[in-house]
Amino acid sequence: MKPTWASFCRALEAGVFEETNRYLTILALIVGLANSKYRVQITVIVSAVVFGLLHFTNLGGQDFAAILNQVIYAAALGLVLAILYLYTGKLWLPMLYHFGVDFLNYAVNGGIKAQVWSGTLSD
Repeated sequence: MKPTWASFCRALEAGVFEETNRYLTILALIVGLANSKYRVQITVIVSAVVFGLLHFTNLGGQDFAAILNQVIYAAALGLVLAILYLYTGKLWLPMLYHFGVDFLNYAVNGGIKAQVWSGTLSD
């Protein structure tokens, strides 16, 4: 573990700003799908997919395989974070969870880049 102030700040920024963005996406979907029988399920899935796809913005700093891995992982994590928010109604819980996941990843890697994908199942 090699935590730095940069990795702390980068994880904090992701936890706060990305989860605020997701909150607004969830809110818009819930309101927009008010008449749908499956509005919660659709909201969770769509918000997770959008959350994952937004990680394609990292293409400049990493290779495509690493980004694809990150997008898939972020979409799966997005399901958990959306359910956590909708179940508790507290935005700070997904923010804290997201911060923790990112900070541990950055601290283990000793910097502010996400883990590089090696192509193995353990990634």
